[in-house]
Amino acid sequence: MTRRFPQEGSYEWTLWDDAELNAWAHQQAMATLMEEYDWERCFFTRGGIHAWGRKLIVHQNRRYAIVNATDFRNPFEEHAWECREDGQIGNLPVKPHAPWRRGVEENKRNPQTAVELLQALPQRSARQLRDLGEVEHIRQLAGRLKERYMTVTWVPAPFWRNHHYETWGYAQLFTMLYDDPALVKQATEIHLYNAIEELKAAQWAGAEVVAIDEYFTSDDEIGLNHFLEFSLPATEKLIQEAKRLGLYVVFEYGGDALSRIDHFKDLPADAFWVEEASKQGPIDIGEVRRRLGDKKVLLGNLCNKDFLYKGTPAAVEEEVRRQIEVAGRHGYFMMSTGSASARAPIIENSLALLRATKESGRPQ
Repeated sequence: MTRRFPQEGSYEWTLWDDAELNAWAHQQAMATLMEEYDWERCFFTRGGIHAWGRKLIVHQNRRYAIVNATDFRNPFEEHAWECREDGQIGNLPVKPHAPWRRGVEENKRNPQTAVELLQALPQRSARQLRDLGEVEHIRQLAGRLKERYMTVTWVPAPFWRNHHYETWGYAQLFTMLYDDPALVKQATEIHLYNAIEELKAAQWAGAEVVAIDEYFTSDDEIGLNHFLEFSLPATEKLIQEAKRLGLYVVFEYGGDALSRIDHFKDLPADAFWVEEASKQGPIDIGEVRRRLGDKKVLLGNLCNKDFLYKGTPAAVEEEVRRQIEVAGRHGYFMMSTGSASARAPIIENSLALLRATKESGRPQ
């Protein structure tokens, strides 16, 4: 069986379900989907580099499903779940990686200066990450599945790691863009180094695809000049390094994508994902396709809340057909949801998503 990323002329579909899931309900849903569409297995993962989650692209018969389960309950406990040979979900423990995070929590109660927080940031090489066992779950899963599945790791873009990894926090970060821009650039360079080393470690462990995401840089968060000076150059360097390592890249942009798409559309990523319209205003997937062009893979942004949780199968099917029509007929397209999930969707709506994509997604 040949594993590959979407190519010209392909109309793949995905279920992109990024979730702290009701595990039983979701397992039942996926079991139903596997039976319906002849999937042999579905693998769930929890944990990943920096304990924030990772994704697997499960490949079968030129169909992709991206399933991600992220543990939001305790970010200090890193672990992964694997599907054993007997098909049961089992626990694969992974060594906790970041005692410095606990220090960050303490710093919230006993604030330090921005410089002290910056100095507390760890810098670890790919070799150190490997020796610490932080990519062992990737190595084990990829080693077992490499003949059938593509394993995806997840690495946040450098600039927003200043907030995401709680270097300073949201408010302080954006204040420092004006008060001490040199320090922000210094921190972003550290995060870029760490991100590149994470890529190297994950690639060594067997990852073939990386999802690089970026948030808090649309025009409702920071100005265009700040975006071009602090965020975009570091993101581009990270994607270039991922490509140099031979990884496929999915660039995920959270926020008002249309306000930045003219700048990030030329990034050397293989695929692009944007958030759903209900969260960020009118992010129409057809307009995203028009401005992105037809040479890049685009993932859909079907709204979880309005369709999978509160909608009907008929409404889901109608939206899937609409997205494929406006975004999938003139470019490479993978049907997807446009946000993380906080719970399992209605099974019938998930089935409608896959059924409509399968029926509508064939080349005409």
